[in-house]
Amino acid sequence: LHLVQTVAREAEAGSLKAWQYGVMHYTVQSCGKAFGPLSLPQTLHFCRTLDAEISQNDLILSTPLGKADDRANAAVLVGAFLMLKYNWTLLKLLEVLTPEADLDFPCSWCPLDAGPPRVMRVRHCWEGLQVARDNGWVNARAMTDDSHAAMACEGWDTLARTYDAAWIVPGAIMVFADPTTTAMDPNPCTFTEL
Repeated sequence: LHLVQTVAREAEAGSLKAWQYGVMHYTVQSCGKAFGPLSLPQTLHFCRTLDAEISQNDLILSTPLGKADDRANAAVLVGAFLMLKYNWTLLKLLEVLTPEADLDFPCSWCPLDAGPPRVMRVRHCWEGLQVARDNGWVNARAMTDDSHAAMACEGWDTLARTYDAAWIVPGAIMVFADPTTTAMDPNPCTFTEL
């Protein structure tokens, strides 16, 4: 695997898909300046697809020149792959992908013309993934087992789609949007009664 511009988006079309930031059932315009990081299911799918492609081909992954947002998403994805496939630690990623670790993300709902200072960085995504991996909340089996990957992704997707919620610590700490707003959302997937 060759990392160009320290890794990222698919170099060519084909069986690999291009990933794009999005919030389920909201338009791209409503996301303001937000561009990532990608969701856990998207990240697991990327890791699984990359692993399958690498086993069959030499790949060069790159990001468009000057596109820091693509580079930040790519860095999170490649870091996730290295953590799940090769059991890399946060310290190893910080050592190898030093410049990428400090790429930052805007607040999800920043208006296009302004916004608060950016505080979430690529390193924070890697740190969260390491905690999840080390506690067994994200399992590397999702890289090799279709049913395990599907189960992990479907559970996350169902919570996000129906309740606008996600587990921070599975079985212990869950975060979710205002339930009244979610219940009133016109999307038919969200719940409608409190």
